[in-house]
Amino acid sequence: MAVPPTVAEANAAVPPTGTPVRSLTNQFLKDVIATLALKADIGTERYVEVANFAALPASPATGDTYVVLAASGVPFINKKEAGLYRWSGTAWLYLGPAPEGYFTDNVLSFFDDVDPTKQAKLQLSGITPGTVRTLSWPNADGTIALTGHTHVLANITDVSMTASDLNSLDDGADTTLHFHAADRARANHTGTQLASTISDFNTAADARVAAAVGTSVQAFDADLSAIAALAGTSGLARKTAANTWTLDTNAYLTGNQTITCTGDVTGSGSTSVTLAIGAGTVSLSKMANLAPNSIIGNNTGVSAAPTALSATQVRTLLNVADGATSNATDASLRDRGTHTGTQLASTISDFASTVAATAAVTANTAKVTNQTHTGDVTGATALTISDDVVSNLKLSNMAANTVKVRAAATVGDPSDLALAASQLLGRGSTGDIAPITLGANLTMTGTTLSASGGGGGGSGLTAAETRRRIFLGA
Repeated sequence: MAVPPTVAEANAAVPPTGTPVRSLTNQFLKDVIATLALKADIGTERYVEVANFAALPASPATGDTYVVLAASGVPFINKKEAGLYRWSGTAWLYLGPAPEGYFTDNVLSFFDDVDPTKQAKLQLSGITPGTVRTLSWPNADGTIALTGHTHVLANITDVSMTASDLNSLDDGADTTLHFHAADRARANHTGTQLASTISDFNTAADARVAAAVGTSVQAFDADLSAIAALAGTSGLARKTAANTWTLDTNAYLTGNQTITCTGDVTGSGSTSVTLAIGAGTVSLSKMANLAPNSIIGNNTGVSAAPTALSATQVRTLLNVADGATSNATDASLRDRGTHTGTQLASTISDFASTVAATAAVTANTAKVTNQTHTGDVTGATALTISDDVVSNLKLSNMAANTVKVRAAATVGDPSDLALAASQLLGRGSTGDIAPITLGANLTMTGTTLSASGGGGGGSGLTAAETRRRIFLGA
């Protein structure tokens, strides 16, 4: 696509201000139009506009070109500039900024062909974001009407009302078009009116309500207000508290119906029901609670309802003295052979001596407190581990590649000393047993220590002597 002309180039292609257009030759006009069309591709191609790079279609046809109106993304990371993008068949290629054929409303201006100081601009800020509005030009000549502008009546050609007619609607005179007297009469008014437009509405309403209360209007009552506020279509209004009502929707009997009772109590009837308690149905749990230490009985000497008799009343009824033991003789009751239950040892005077004299206790007392142990561990009270009985199996496990040594110049417990690969066990320069690292001219192959080289005076020791001295720490 050709590069669009700049504003300076477009202005250069137009004759100086004041030159009548009709005086231009046809060829000159053709040259100007051709130049502008060539540089801006006017009339040759119309690109589809999208809001940003993310709005470009995913699978367009190869060669499709779109105008991205706004940049998006983060600079140096994924920013996509505004401008022209063309689909290569595999990706969107950025062609450059949008041609100047696309104008923003703050740079597009129209100039009068005679007086260039007369200008007009478009302002698009009132359009909803993401929306394109299209202005269609009518097939007629005329002047654009504006909101907020007073139009001369003579320029309005699509109405038949004259200025005189308009005036007759505004003045107070009666005319055939607008009869003011009849229209102003409230008797002729229709529709409704807001109470706020009536100046003495509240005063008049209060006076009428006050006059009607107690006669044709019920005075305010909190109970009635609560009943009126109940929600529901049917039910029984039930007062639960002061000025508080609920709607009871439970079902109740509305007339005499036959009721039949079954179970422990039986009977049937409509207006009245005679009930009978079935024989053997009143269990002990269904009886009324008794006073403590009482039994049911009748001590009146005549037929009467049973009552709860106290222990005294029962003994009187049975002719038994308080504390009497009439079930056995005193001697029998005192005989320990007839007693039941248990007895504390502390109540038996010779319990300890009798127990100590039993054969089992005597035999147990004769037993030795500590037996003599034999085997790896010997002794009676104090036990001793015998010499040479703690084998390697009885020692605790050791870490891999460690030896048990006393690696100190004092008497004490042994410890496990770890040896790394190619280290020897010996006494270091401090005299303590430690891992010995091979020095210069010494190498370890498998389990063989080798000495090589020498020089510098040497020690004059053989390899075997060197190994012996390393091991002994000499």
